[in-house]
Amino acid sequence: MDAPRTADADRFAIPPGVHPAIVGKRVLLVDDTWTSGTSMQSAAAALKRAGAASITGLCVTRWLSWSWIEHVPLLQRVTATAFDPFSCIAYARVCRLPPT
Repeated sequence: MDAPRTADADRFAIPPGVHPAIVGKRVLLVDDTWTSGTSMQSAAAALKRAGAASITGLCVTRWLSWSWIEHVPLLQRVTATAFDPFSCIAYARVCRLPPT
C-alpha cells in the first residue's frame, strides 16, 4: 500500500534509546527517492519532535517526468544550464557552506 501524500510525524518512530543521540544535534536525513516529499518531511518532523536541533534532507534522486505538467517548469529550469552542485534547483539559491 502506498503511503499517504501528507506529512505526518507519526509515520516514523524514533526508539527511546536513540533519543540521546539526537537531542540537540544537527541531523542529516538521507532518502533514496523523492516523489512528493512527504516521507522526508514526515521523518524530519519525527526527528525534530525527538529533539533534533535541525534536520537537513538529502535526496539521492528525484522522480520527474516531462509528461507531468506540474514538473515541466522545474525540468525546463534544471536543464537550461550545466549542473552546479552548490545551486539549489528548486529555489534558485546558492547553497552556502557553514562557517568552519
